[in-house]
Amino acid sequence: AEKHGIKQPSDWKQIKTSDVRKAGGSPILLQHTSLFSCLETLYPELEWDLSTARSQVPQNHWNNLDNVKKFVHQLQETHSITQDEDWYRISSKQIQQAGGGALMKKFSSLHEILTAVYPHKKWNKKNFQQRFKRSAQRWMFIQVQKLFPEREVVEEYLHEDLSRSSGRAIELDVFVPSENIAFEYQGQHHFLDSPSLGCGSIELHQERDREKAELCSTAGIKLI
Repeated sequence: AEKHGIKQPSDWKQIKTSDVRKAGGSPILLQHTSLFSCLETLYPELEWDLSTARSQVPQNHWNNLDNVKKFVHQLQETHSITQDEDWYRISSKQIQQAGGGALMKKFSSLHEILTAVYPHKKWNKKNFQQRFKRSAQRWMFIQVQKLFPEREVVEEYLHEDLSRSSGRAIELDVFVPSENIAFEYQGQHHFLDSPSLGCGSIELHQERDREKAELCSTAGIKLI
């Protein structure tokens, strides 16, 4: 660890098993199924996260259901999943970013993963296949909750006092009523034409964004 300037768990990401063997660590590796498992055993006082400590998982890592369960529990904590319905908002990209790319290839879908980990629960497969999960928006909602732990934070807040020219109330992606602060997630549809709406949809979204910004400004709501 000292030779490679390792000071925290994430520094192990670029260390290969061969590096450990060259340093004389073969006997230690033989006692464990992987370098990650070895590190967890040798340094139990540290918090080990597979997505930050290793660039790729060891061979056959996901064949062990305990490893799959541990990954799911970490994902559950990271994304503040408190009820089963929250899992339907998790995207494949978020699983890959957490270090579960190979896991997705093995199980083919989050539905299959959760069925393996929680076989007693009934999962709605169609809900996992929804196109518009607003996964990134939910992630933003979680971060805002952390910023304002003592305040009420509402996702998809329908502001009845603010109406568009069409007469419909505006919806704020994330809103902190007591602070009068709203957060908007700018997805691709704000910058690129939507295939479902066709050419010109970007102008429609941008016009709606401008209208929402003006309404919020008039009402004294800080829109971020």
